[in-house]
Amino acid sequence: MSNTLNDVVEIVDSHLQYGRWNPIIGDTASRLANVFVETAILPSLESANRVILEARQIMASCNSPGETVTPRTGLVCGRVQSGKTSSMTSLAALARDNGFRIVILIAGVTTILVDQNRERLQETLRRASANHSWMMLLNPKAPRNIAEIQAVAQEWGSEIYSEDDRRTLLIIVMKNVTHLGIVAQLLNIALVSAFRAILIVDEAE
Repeated sequence: MSNTLNDVVEIVDSHLQYGRWNPIIGDTASRLANVFVETAILPSLESANRVILEARQIMASCNSPGETVTPRTGLVCGRVQSGKTSSMTSLAALARDNGFRIVILIAGVTTILVDQNRERLQETLRRASANHSWMMLLNPKAPRNIAEIQAVAQEWGSEIYSEDDRRTLLIIVMKNVTHLGIVAQLLNIALVSAFRAILIVDEAE
């Protein structure tokens, strides 16, 4: 956070109706609830729907993809084994449903943690989505990654593609200054700053 006097910290009661806008629960998030149950990640459809609704509340506290305002930062707290990965997965699904083009997950400080998040998110989101709904990149750095990002950005700006056919870019990156710097550089080179993104930091410090 900056040191300006304009910073405001709000503690939000999860039981209150709160939000800047009303994200939809679209096809991806709706299918995700069923996938949670089918894969035994969550025990029942009721619990899966509750996770989706809580993720919707988190997204409602962010800026909408149509806003051109200062980015907002939020902190979500949860106990160990309380379902944080399911929450992050739900947030990514809702991002696709609501027109965010880029989802960046800063996943952990070790290869093991990053791989655990990657496997869970990628498998679950693919099961919940139509074919070719996502472009998923792990610690991107190769020159070919620039071409891949530019290709998906062309889909976002082209009238040839319907909204359902436009892929969402999911970048999973290690919490490491070198990896983060490379991702920032790739996105700058690919000229995607005009497209809306949501950034999720696991185990924020």
